[in-house]
Formats: sequence, structure tokens, C-alpha cells
Amino acid sequence: MTWLAAAACLVLAMAGLGAAWHLQRSAEHEQSLNRQVAAVMSAPDAHTSTVRTPDAATVTVVSSRSLGRAVVTTSRMPRLPSARTYQLWWLGPAAPRSAGTMNPSGKDRPLIASGLGDARRIGVTVEPAGGSSRPSGAPILTLGVG
Repeated sequence: MTWLAAAACLVLAMAGLGAAWHLQRSAEHEQSLNRQVAAVMSAPDAHTSTVRTPDAATVTVVSSRSLGRAVVTTSRMPRLPSARTYQLWWLGPAAPRSAGTMNPSGKDRPLIASGLGDARRIGVTVEPAGGSSRPSGAPILTLGVG
């Protein structure tokens, strides 16, 4: 019977180690995100744009041309069905380029968008889950980037 107790202890220890590893990885990810957000927000050329939609949702973009990145935050964006997502697009002299996807889940979590390049605006469209290679329609909103 002691081998059964030892096996049970081993299983519990392995489960505890797995949970600890997951928590460590999650904390490292959060710290990395915080460092990236801080870098953009404190850049000497940081530029902020905010837009409020008629239904009271808010999108704020802080961009840094020198870093080639933007921090996008949202508040009260309408939830989308699981088959849809919000997609960000760099808009400028060339064809729109994807800046990433987001599907607000009630948590106010910033998105770091890379690849600013020569874009002058960032637009938001509603796309199929996983995003699209090009916008399927006109942006539901746009914001200027510095």
C-alpha cells in the first residue's frame, strides 16, 4: 500500500510543478508585455489618439514611429461572436497591412502592434476569427498615428 501512497504523492508533486511552471510562464509574459507598453508610452515621439464610438466604446492608440510600434487599448468594445474578431490595419500610402487581431473579453488588456512603417492611421475592422489577409470592408473606426 505504501507504493500506492508514493505514486499518489508523485502525481500530486508533478501536478504542482506543472501549475508552478504555468504560473511562471504567465508572469514572464506579463512582465514582457509591461516592458513593451512602457517603452512605447515613454518614447520621446509617443503620439496618442483616442476615439469614442456612438455606443460609448473607446479605443486609444499610443504610437512611436522611432520604435515602429503602437499600444492599442480598448474599453467597452462590443463582444463579437466566436466566429468573428476585431482586426487592426496599418493605413497609409500603400495597401492596408495587418497590425494584429483582438477580441476583447471584458479584460482591458493592451495590444502591442508592430510594423508601423509609413502608416498614417490605424483602422479597425470586423473579420472572421483568426483575421484576414486584407480588410473585408471599410474600417469601423480609424485613428491617427504619429
